[in-house]
Amino acid sequence: MKTMFNFYCFIFFLCALFTAGCDDGGNSDIAASGAVSVSGVSLDEETMSVKVDETFTLSATVEPANATNQNVTWSSSDEDVASVTGGLVTGLADGTADITVTTADGGKTDLCTVTVTKRDVYVAGRLATADESEVDAGYWKNGEWNNYGTALSYVSGIAVDSGTVYLCGSQYDDGLFLPVYATGTSPTILTRIQDTGQGSVDKILVRDGAVYCCGATSKDGVNVAAVWINGTRIDLSVGMGRAEATDIRVAGSAIYVAGSYERPEDDYQSYGYWYRADAGSEWAWVELARESGDSDWRTYGGIALSGADVYVGGTDSTSQSHACYWLNGAYTDIHDDSFIETNPLSIALYHGELHLGGTVSLDGVSYVAYWTGSSGWQQMPGDDIEFDFNTIQFGGMALSGNDIYIAGSVRELETDLDHPYLWTNGATQELSIGEFDTGSACGVCVD
Repeated sequence: MKTMFNFYCFIFFLCALFTAGCDDGGNSDIAASGAVSVSGVSLDEETMSVKVDETFTLSATVEPANATNQNVTWSSSDEDVASVTGGLVTGLADGTADITVTTADGGKTDLCTVTVTKRDVYVAGRLATADESEVDAGYWKNGEWNNYGTALSYVSGIAVDSGTVYLCGSQYDDGLFLPVYATGTSPTILTRIQDTGQGSVDKILVRDGAVYCCGATSKDGVNVAAVWINGTRIDLSVGMGRAEATDIRVAGSAIYVAGSYERPEDDYQSYGYWYRADAGSEWAWVELARESGDSDWRTYGGIALSGADVYVGGTDSTSQSHACYWLNGAYTDIHDDSFIETNPLSIALYHGELHLGGTVSLDGVSYVAYWTGSSGWQQMPGDDIEFDFNTIQFGGMALSGNDIYIAGSVRELETDLDHPYLWTNGATQELSIGEFDTGSACGVCVD
C-alpha cells in the first residue's frame, strides 16, 4: 500500500512540474519558439515641413528592441502631396499628408504629419525708361522686385544656388557688349576670344558650387560658341563658322551644350550639341538630322538629360517654324497645325514627362505656350492683359509639383513697350515695374 502511495505522489509531482513549465500566460507558441512579440513602433518625427521636390528620411523604432520581427511598411494618406519609400519622404505638391509606418507583427502604427509648401519662384528681369536712359537688371522673387542695378545691360538667364541668385547676359561698355554674370550689383565680366570682339551669355547653370555659362563671343565679326566654367572660357566652334551655344546641362563629369553653327562651305545650319565626357576628354560635335533642307538660321529649344538619354528641342521647316525634338538623335515632329508656327525655346524632363516651352502663332499674334506629350500645345491666355498687344516673347519655363510657370514679355501695340508677365498653370500675373516705363521677363526658375 505504501508503495502505491509513493507511486501516485511521484506521478502528481511530474504533472505539477509539467504544468508549471507550460504556463506562459497564453504565449506558449512564442515561448516554445523563443520569438519576441512587437509591442509598438515610433517615428523620430511627429511633424515635418518641406518644399516641393525636397526629401527627408523618417526613422522607425520597433519596440521592444529585441522584437523578433522588425519589418515595417510605409504609406502616405495623399500620394499626390507626399510619397514615401522605405522611410524616404518626397514632397510632391502643396498640401498636407500623413506618413504612416506599420509593423508586420501586430499591425502597430505611428505617423508623421508632413506639410508641403510651394517653392520660391524667381523671374529674371530688366527694367528701363522709354528712352533707355536708365536701365536696371534684377529679378522678381515671388513677385517682389530685387535690384542688381547696372550690373547687366541685358539679361538672358537665371539660376539659384543655396539662396544666391545668379543672372547672366551682357553689359554694354565703350561700344562693346561684354559677356557677364552677376550675383549682385558687381558683375563678373567673362573673357572673349578677341579683345575687340563682343560677347553674351545665353544660359547659366550652377551645380555643386561650380558656375557654368554658355553663349558666344566674336572673332573678326564671326560668332564663336563658348562655354565658361568658373570663368575659364572654352571655345567650341573655332573654324566651324558662325555659331552659338544656347543651353547647357551637366551630368556628373559630363557636359552637354546645345547649339548650332553655319557651315562655311554651304551655309547649311547644323543643329546639334557639343559633348565632353570629363575634364580630360576632347569636345565632340553631335549633329542632329533634320527633316527639311532649310538652311535658315534657327534657334535651339534647349537640351535635357535623363540617364543616358539626350533630348534636344528645336524647330524644323522650310517656311514656318514647326516644333520638334530629338531623343538620342531620333527626330519627332510635335507641330500643331491649328497654329501657324510652333517654336520651342526650352525643354525639361519632370517626373518622367517631357515638357517644351516656347511660342505659338495664331491670327498674326505670338503667344507663349508649353507642350507635353499628354496635353499637346497649351497656349497661355491673353484675355486678362489690359492693353492691345501683337506679340508675347518667351522668357522661360519652370516646373515644380503640379505647377507650370511660364515667363514672358508682352509688347504693347500702342507704345511698342514690353511688360513682364508670369503665367502659373495658365493664370496671368503682371509683374511690377515700379517707376519704369518698360520691363522684360528674361528667365524663370524655382528654389
